[in-house]
Amino acid sequence: MSEQSEQLRQGLARPTCRKSLIPTKEDGLVSRAVQLKPALVYLLVGLVGIISMVVLTPPFQVPDEPGHFYRAYQLSELQLRGSVRNGKAGGMLPSSLSELFKNFLSGDITWYTWQPVVARPLRQTMLSLNRPLEPNTREFIDFTNVAFYSPMAYLPQAIAIAGGRWMGAGPLALLYLARLANALVAVALLTWAVRLMPIGREAVMLAALLPMVVFECASVSPDAGVIGTAFLFTAVALRAQLRDGWTSGEVVVAAISGLVFCSEKPVYAPLLVLGFPAVLTGVRIKQKLIVQLVILVVALGATVFWIFFSLSKTVTLLSGMNPTNQLVYIYKHPFVYCKIFVYSLIHYSVFYYKSLVGILGWMRVPLPKFAYILPLGALLLGFLAQHRDGARLPAYAVAWNALLLTGSIFLIMTSQYLIFTHVGSQAILGAQGRYFIPLLPLFIATACSVARLRLSPKASSLAFLGMTAIVGVEILIADIAIVRAYQVF
Repeated sequence: MSEQSEQLRQGLARPTCRKSLIPTKEDGLVSRAVQLKPALVYLLVGLVGIISMVVLTPPFQVPDEPGHFYRAYQLSELQLRGSVRNGKAGGMLPSSLSELFKNFLSGDITWYTWQPVVARPLRQTMLSLNRPLEPNTREFIDFTNVAFYSPMAYLPQAIAIAGGRWMGAGPLALLYLARLANALVAVALLTWAVRLMPIGREAVMLAALLPMVVFECASVSPDAGVIGTAFLFTAVALRAQLRDGWTSGEVVVAAISGLVFCSEKPVYAPLLVLGFPAVLTGVRIKQKLIVQLVILVVALGATVFWIFFSLSKTVTLLSGMNPTNQLVYIYKHPFVYCKIFVYSLIHYSVFYYKSLVGILGWMRVPLPKFAYILPLGALLLGFLAQHRDGARLPAYAVAWNALLLTGSIFLIMTSQYLIFTHVGSQAILGAQGRYFIPLLPLFIATACSVARLRLSPKASSLAFLGMTAIVGVEILIADIAIVRAYQVF
């Protein structure tokens, strides 16, 4: 067992040479401030960036935000699952909610109808704050695409909406309250995750501040909760890998985090066994196996329960799509599907990368071209910012993590093939780069364990400073892109 692993076993989730990480007078005040804490930097930059985007992004200009708002309102009234009418899923909600939607968007929101970019001045938007809720005037509102989503990642939004209703807030005020609550919880989760991350902490901070992450966290979307809990789960599970065991607190955190992201997006289920290598090594194998089983039972058990409790066979799916027949096609032609999988990853790789970094609005507000190059430079600086004596994963854990990443990517792509692609199509449609964001911490930690440049503490500090500057510029660019596209001011 390595010296780093032994330190982690003793509860010291720090690099081996602590003395070398303490800035000296020669390093200067800049180095001392930078070595401070990636978690603190994330907290400050994340709060400013996400809250500014809460205000700047016009209502419902995040993919599926209308449906997510309806779902959060439904849950605020303790309606756990959607109801079905004429093959559509939704709920009986105040008519003022759909009127608010019609005031800002046009057309049907169901199943990813991309909305055009139109001017939405902030001053004009604020005029709708006076619109009353009128909770007793109701109608059936269709939000089929999210009506059966798990309540777990909607809790902050639903609680904020319930509080807003109690205070007599109108529909638009409820939307902003839901956004703000979602943003604050996401910032808290991601700050915690960055702080606990044992490997690649600086680069994970970068991933948590990508424009697309900031954009999602500033909305009503449950993706904020999925990203936050997936980051946190990964940090905790990696600590268990390095320490060769779990603490009781980590088990609780991992089980709850896994419950949230897995019940919302089962395609990330492979992350649940991230700590499995610790079961096969060291001592207390039985205890570690029980811990792993507890995490699986809590997360997967709740996911299976929710699927059987909530889903309805009477809901009309996308026209021309048949998941059952598509699944049969994959079963009968597994090698053909593998070719389709690889082809799609390669063919749409540029789009996946851009939509991971940030294509805002309803996927219609791209960033300037140079904004997609900056994160690559920041990622390199993030790798350089690691301390040269920091912990690394052993080879067997690296191999296991690579397998989990491949499995999650396969499930993500396959889910899109089943739902959004015609039977037997030779390419997978519907996938976006943002779907891969919850996997970034695991990718970063694995990559950092394979390759690392040994720099001095001062050089690492300067690299972190440069990366932080790029992150700030990226968020500013994203804000400007939104302001210009929607003519906010």
